[in-house]
Amino acid sequence: MTRSAGRPGPQQPGMKTCAKNFPITWSFQRALGRDVPALSVSVALGVLLIFSGGSRLTSEVRLVRGLPSVSGSALVKAMMQRADRTSWVYTIGDMYPFHAGLKVIPELAVVPAKRVWSGLTAEQVLEIVKKYRPEQMILSARRLPLEEGVRQLAEAEYELVCEERERELYVAKWVLVKVVN
Repeated sequence: MTRSAGRPGPQQPGMKTCAKNFPITWSFQRALGRDVPALSVSVALGVLLIFSGGSRLTSEVRLVRGLPSVSGSALVKAMMQRADRTSWVYTIGDMYPFHAGLKVIPELAVVPAKRVWSGLTAEQVLEIVKKYRPEQMILSARRLPLEEGVRQLAEAEYELVCEERERELYVAKWVLVKVVN
């Protein structure tokens, strides 16, 4: 194995090179000829990954296919019925407004646990909700402490129109009032 000074050349006699005289390190000739053990190992690893990860992949696909679809969600349908009269939606951590094409109050769109631990209170959440006056609110049926003030507001000024998967959709009474001509 010799190299010419400053110029790369073939590493082994008979090895093919590309246009600039660099050795071609992987080609069908080499894969099927001299370096068959490396190809065998690669194929064996690929097969192992397919069979060991394949069962998990198929189980995950089955799980996802078994989940309820957004198109069948009564809550999303109820939200979409009032979308033309809705500017803001209050929710903590739900994707329903996204699927209905509605906007979530920006300050409350993402509420990580760290924000709650660092001092976000139910009073602050209520203050933000009162500032935006959302036409629709999704509350947890589990009665989260962070939503207590918002729940009191919802029960006073909103009407429960839909319940689905531990979620309650409240719509403002002023949105539900039909306009009489």
